[in-house]
Amino acid sequence: MNSFIFALIIFIIFIITIILFFRFYKIKKTMHCIVLVFFLTLIFSIVLIAVLKIKIDFMIFCCTYLFLFLLFTQLFSIFYKSISLRIIQDLMLRKNGSANFQWIYEELIVKESYRRRILELESMGIVKIDGDNILLTNHGYKISQLLVAVQKKYNIIHSG
Repeated sequence: MNSFIFALIIFIIFIITIILFFRFYKIKKTMHCIVLVFFLTLIFSIVLIAVLKIKIDFMIFCCTYLFLFLLFTQLFSIFYKSISLRIIQDLMLRKNGSANFQWIYEELIVKESYRRRILELESMGIVKIDGDNILLTNHGYKISQLLVAVQKKYNIIHSG
């Protein structure tokens, strides 16, 4: 069997599994679920290769499957977390296709994006909410130092 075809078949199984998970379960940690399904389908494919004695170039299979997975995660992230797409979608759903700038800013950017992300950072132990203040924890400080070093190395001026 062709390694590329086999990788495509396993990737299709991966996609179907992801769709079923998201349709039938309330998944809160979507990327964790996606990575888990990736590894499960990879293990499934290895077992399938061993049991059925499928003759393929394993490195080509792995590289192709990994490429498809990374492509999927990038596209998924664009559609799942994009503020721009959310603004366009909300405007499309409105009768006249327009909204007040202040409403977009307060409802979509501040309420849905920043507040949710701050709560996620708090749950990961990166920041601590203290009344009206957000404090960087020791863990958060170490992560920030690493991010700043990477940004300097690659000359990244703005991110986010």
